[in-house]
Amino acid sequence: MDNSVSRGIWILGCLFFLPTAPCLLGVGVAEGSQPSVPFTGLKVDTRDRDSVVAFYERFYLASEGVKPHWTGDVASCNPGTVSTEFKHAVLRRINYFRAMAGVPADVVFSDELNTKCQEAALMIVANRGFSHSPPSTWTCYRTGGAEASGKANLYFSTGDSPSPKLIVDGYIEDPGRDNVSVGHRRWLLFPRQRTMGSGTAADGDSGNAVWIVADFAPGPKIQSPWPPAGYVPKQLIFERWSFSFPKADFSSATVEMERGGRRVPLNIDFRSKSSDDGFDGDNTIVWVPKIQSDTSTGDVTFRIAVRNVLVDGKSKDFVYEVTAIDIGQ
Repeated sequence: MDNSVSRGIWILGCLFFLPTAPCLLGVGVAEGSQPSVPFTGLKVDTRDRDSVVAFYERFYLASEGVKPHWTGDVASCNPGTVSTEFKHAVLRRINYFRAMAGVPADVVFSDELNTKCQEAALMIVANRGFSHSPPSTWTCYRTGGAEASGKANLYFSTGDSPSPKLIVDGYIEDPGRDNVSVGHRRWLLFPRQRTMGSGTAADGDSGNAVWIVADFAPGPKIQSPWPPAGYVPKQLIFERWSFSFPKADFSSATVEMERGGRRVPLNIDFRSKSSDDGFDGDNTIVWVPKIQSDTSTGDVTFRIAVRNVLVDGKSKDFVYEVTAIDIGQ
């Protein structure tokens, strides 16, 4: 079911899912202010508050306000291209989230995958929707676009100009009742990811495809929670919290959260079993804490304990702290 919002409808889709989500809006900065800012090979120490603030201001904000400048056309079924600056902004935003999550943030885009994703994006806006198995009868059907549709995160939005925030933050937030397993987030934060592709089209409506099933690098066998341990801008802490670990079995796992020594009630929405490994990246447990709205501007620390996780047949506990900080937007 589509969710109507003030500026249109945003439909989000990942492999194995046909989810829906509300449109995300963001405040931009002046376009053209970030050409010299790196978009891959990013690193940050989330244990250091000042580093997290500087990292946000330099890399996250550098991808705000960048327009796609799409050269294609639906009427002639021309997939066109988007500006190099826009592709770099999307890639920088992906690597920003990966660096914050503590996984390798050296993902690059492949020109070949970009081209196929561009064809998929054209098909999305031409047909005003998406499918991971688009039929050959679709308007502007292309075999490369069909291939990308089966191996990519997808979204379609009406009445919105595409942006890195709309695309990447949306995949990381993964809202909507069909996204309880946060599959889009898991693919973007999958530690073994090294090569992706992206294509975007916009003609009043907009579509995007981010290719996420490519050649994966070996290892590392590390956890990838969101929000991550350490200091995190509070505007990037979304309703669903998740903790991922390779080949882990979360079927009997529990989650405990505390704030100021008091237990935070929560609902667990999803648990991966050992047999689920490889389904949407690393195995994951997802929960929604029942946190009352907080208008204070100070830092807020949560202690999380994910217990009884089966790793290589042995029970393991993961305990860490997340400190939400308010650094503005």
